[in-house]
Amino acid sequence: MKRVYAVARREYLERVRSKAFLVSTILGPTLLAGFMLAPILLARQRGRPLRVAIVDASGALGSEVGQSLARRKVAGQERFVVEPAPAAPVEQARAALQERVVQGDLDGYLFLPRDALDRSAAEYYGKNVSNMMDLELMNKAVEEALVSRRLSSEGLDPERVRSLTRAVDIKKVRLTARGAREDRGASFLLSLVLMMLLYTTLAVWGAAVMNGVIEEKTNRVVEVVVSSLPASRLFAGKLISPSSSSGRLVWPRSARWGRRESARWARCRS
Repeated sequence: MKRVYAVARREYLERVRSKAFLVSTILGPTLLAGFMLAPILLARQRGRPLRVAIVDASGALGSEVGQSLARRKVAGQERFVVEPAPAAPVEQARAALQERVVQGDLDGYLFLPRDALDRSAAEYYGKNVSNMMDLELMNKAVEEALVSRRLSSEGLDPERVRSLTRAVDIKKVRLTARGAREDRGASFLLSLVLMMLLYTTLAVWGAAVMNGVIEEKTNRVVEVVVSSLPASRLFAGKLISPSSSSGRLVWPRSARWGRRESARWARCRS
């Protein structure tokens, strides 16, 4: 065991004394957390409301679609600001709005064709058409206006129908030995973080073993080491060393901190 310890100690010191190890130990968790949290933060902070106009070729849906868009909110703020379209024929109005979009005076415009009510169709023209969240909000707004118009044509009150068919919000409560606690997704987030930590640890550990073997073969140190102890003990030392690196002390602490913060966040939300 002394020889196994000697191999593991040498491999350990070679790694923890290198600048690459210090950089990866600090930047690794930071980059991983950034990749996971950046999309969430960007989704919550979408910037200013989108300025849009509506060209209604059907002549029956423009007002309702505009009101439905104005009701869409994100984090308590209006997401769309509906600006009036030019009082001109459809093609001229579309050309004028397209020019405003190109110049940056308008984010986009929504075109409702003449048969929009029959085909459930609408078209959006803008400089940025890759924001799926905003497009989904716009799609729901148009869909709500179309359904309201169809219900009104059948003699039904749209508000009454929406009240009767509103979605069900199921409250999720987790039962533990400590009691009942509402679960708002913190458990799933914690499981995802721990899974990523495990995957990253295994990937880094495997790469460290491979680099150690390649380095010794290149420096011809392996010939001296192999001649002094059996291959099984050499391999055991190689396996023990990467797993005992200081990074294994940092990752569990980071996981415990993340679990504590997730629990506190869940208590604040409840």
